[in-house]
Amino acid sequence: MSVKPRFIISDLHLGEGQQNRLEDFDQQAAEYFVKFVDGVSKLGGVRLIINGDFIDFPQIILGTMSTPPQKFLGTTEPESVLRLQKAMAGHPDEFEALKNFLAEKGNELLVIPGNHDVDLAWNRVLGILMKRIGATPKNFKFGMVYKEEGVFVTHGHQYSDDNQIDVPINVTFNRLNSCWGTYFVEQFFNLVEERYPMLDNARPMWKTAISAMLYEDVLVTAKFAAELLIFLKNFRIPLKEYVQSSLFGFKPKTRALRQMDMDAFTDGIKLNALRERLQELRGTPSFRREFDATLQHFSETQWEHIFSRQSGVEYELLDLMQNTESRPRSRGLISDTDNYQQAAKLIARHHPGTRYVVMGHTHTPVASKTFDIDGSTESFTYINTGTWTKTHDIPTWQLPKLQTLLDDSTYHQECGVVRCLGEDNSLDVTYFEHWEDAARMP
Repeated sequence: MSVKPRFIISDLHLGEGQQNRLEDFDQQAAEYFVKFVDGVSKLGGVRLIINGDFIDFPQIILGTMSTPPQKFLGTTEPESVLRLQKAMAGHPDEFEALKNFLAEKGNELLVIPGNHDVDLAWNRVLGILMKRIGATPKNFKFGMVYKEEGVFVTHGHQYSDDNQIDVPINVTFNRLNSCWGTYFVEQFFNLVEERYPMLDNARPMWKTAISAMLYEDVLVTAKFAAELLIFLKNFRIPLKEYVQSSLFGFKPKTRALRQMDMDAFTDGIKLNALRERLQELRGTPSFRREFDATLQHFSETQWEHIFSRQSGVEYELLDLMQNTESRPRSRGLISDTDNYQQAAKLIARHHPGTRYVVMGHTHTPVASKTFDIDGSTESFTYINTGTWTKTHDIPTWQLPKLQTLLDDSTYHQECGVVRCLGEDNSLDVTYFEHWEDAARMP
């Protein structure tokens, strides 16, 4: 065989270790990972690609942390270093397996960052990781994309408005840039998992958040409730017309909102249970004050973006990458093609010769989905590697009760792998549901 076998995995979400309630990479996942890495390591001359969210930095809690000077700024480099050190201490076997893998002659490791491990963009963080696993510039690569003849691999979070991070480091504040998704993990889901460890493994996360708002008094603050509604509208989550149509035309010239506008914001929600719950909560003066104050802190530009209608123009690849206003929005309730697959179409169109586009991020595996390439007689295959954590996909038509999401039997263990063999006409790219099947060479 003229080229190395390539194995692609994603979304391991290593945290602080199994002693911590926020940890999603449990004992079974750890055993699978070590066996998988050991198995492919012995093949020799193998390239392993970890396609994003290898480490779940936002779910690693530090005793004390500095406060970002503004919203959507993340940690400092020293704080990210401490989080990495906690992950390495909590998962010694997994990091040792990678070290043994790289010790084998001809093996290579490529790490692609996702929205949960953007911290790897810090030089010190990446350097500490490389030292721990015995990586060198020759056998280790780090980058946003892996591209070879016929195969394009990227995590996919950059095609999601709620998780896009265009520039990892904000040099003005010397902090990481952050996003809505990370903000919700740190401000809400970390609190949820302290009480209900499995809850953030249900997808989509906005449905889990609504279920918590409807059925859990302890976890829901007025600030979170207000920001969740902004999140739902801002990213086109399909609670159709949940704000009264008259409010769409309201573009405040100042940050001060009239009381009638606040009432309209909640009264116009078309999801009955959520509307009634918010009306009930806002009946409490302290809740109402915090809820209303949160909305008043948005700038004119933010309000205009929130209440703008979605454009129907075709998304071009350069626009997709450079202009946040033109990115594919979150998928609707009923859709055969989500925004990641739409982005994959554009990737294939603008990268001639692409036969496979592989992403992660969604935690929902897609073994094979073939699309025609616009403007060409060729086609390509979209594959999603899913995750290595336990997960549950909430049906599109369902808004589950919180109790349903607390049942451990609702969740199933994933450990999918994409294997690439050969090149050119002999290129074979296959998704395997279980790591053992992928490691078993033909």
